[in-house]
Amino acid sequence: VRLTRDGQALRFLFEDGETVEGCLADGQLVNAQGMPLWMEDGRSQAFVQRVRLCEALARMSRGETEARAPYLMLLAFALVYAVGAFSFLAPDRAAFFLQMWRYDQAELSDMGRWVERAAGALMMLERFADCVLTGKPAPVSFEDAANWTAAGLLSADSVNLGSIPVDVPQF
Repeated sequence: VRLTRDGQALRFLFEDGETVEGCLADGQLVNAQGMPLWMEDGRSQAFVQRVRLCEALARMSRGETEARAPYLMLLAFALVYAVGAFSFLAPDRAAFFLQMWRYDQAELSDMGRWVERAAGALMMLERFADCVLTGKPAPVSFEDAANWTAAGLLSADSVNLGSIPVDVPQF
């Protein structure tokens, strides 16, 4: 799509030769009489879709895009990541909370446990691959992961040694 401007008038030229012309008013492309282009009689659905695309492109070219809060996306990712980790670490509980609460005796089969773990692992692997391929930072740093893992391993060592204190290294 090629956009050209002549004062307030906008002209969009598509690769197939079709053009959409109008002025942007209140976020809509309008004709010379001020009527939105998508409301003109005899227009096909395909033309209406092109008008909507042109309206979005016009707003983008003028810098009038909607601001999306990046923290909402981060919150959504954290929620999906937490559900994946919960499903991987505790498939029985995850199944109970997600679907098995309907039954009197909620019990997950061996195949169900395997599917729950695989789904959680796939979600975490997808995030890891995204971080590696796009260069984004990992959601958990190496140091945090090492400290969290060490705490569990060292507590097991402490119990095996008669519950004596064990030195915890900082990574």
